[in-house]
Amino acid sequence: MNTAALPGNSEKIPFVVWNTSGTAKKQVIAKELHLFRDYNLFVWDGYEAAEAVEMPNLVLRDANGNAVPAKIENAGISFGYDLPDDRFRQPYMAKKVLVTFEAEVPAMGYATYYLEQAEPDQNQETSADFSNERVLENENLKVTVNEDGSYQILNKETGRTYENLGFYEDTGDMGNEYIYIQDSGKQTVTTKGMKLRFAVWRKMHSAR
Repeated sequence: MNTAALPGNSEKIPFVVWNTSGTAKKQVIAKELHLFRDYNLFVWDGYEAAEAVEMPNLVLRDANGNAVPAKIENAGISFGYDLPDDRFRQPYMAKKVLVTFEAEVPAMGYATYYLEQAEPDQNQETSADFSNERVLENENLKVTVNEDGSYQILNKETGRTYENLGFYEDTGDMGNEYIYIQDSGKQTVTTKGMKLRFAVWRKMHSAR
C-alpha cells in the first residue's frame, strides 16, 4: 500500500481497514489514530507537549479523495512505544483522535482511508433524516426508540415488527460458572419503564 500516492499535497494520517473474509463488508469502524507524538525522554514533558496540541478541524477521505461521513473526536493522551529493528524501544506520548465511520471493504482485501485538515467552512454532514429523533429509517428497516430506551424494528420487506427489544436486566447470581441461581433477595434491576435521555449527532465533525 503506497500511502504516499494518496491524492492532494496536504499532510495526512493514513490507515487501512482489512477484510479477511470471503465476502465484501460494509461495517461501522471505530479507529484510534495518533494526531501527534512526542518522543521526549521525560514522559511528563511529552504529556504537556501533547496536551498543548489543539484539535484541528479534520475530514475523513477514501483512497480516491472522496469525503467520507465520520464522527471525529478527541480521544485524549496516552503512553506508547515503537519497537525499531535496530535500537531499544522508543517511548512516546501521543495525542489521539477516535474516528467512527462506515467502511466498505472488498472480499479478501482492504480499503485505505486518511484524515486531513478540512477547509474552514467544511463539515461532514450525515444523510440521516432527524425530523423525528426517535426514529431511524432506511429503505429496509424502521427502528423506533421508546421512552425507556427499548425499541421496535419494522422489517419493510416482510412487514414483520419486532417489539420490546433492547431492555437491560440484571439479577443477582449465587451460582457457579456452570449454573445460574438467582440470589435469595430475588431482586431484578431493569431499564424497563425508566426515563431515557436522548442525544443525536446532527453533524459528523471534529470535536475540540
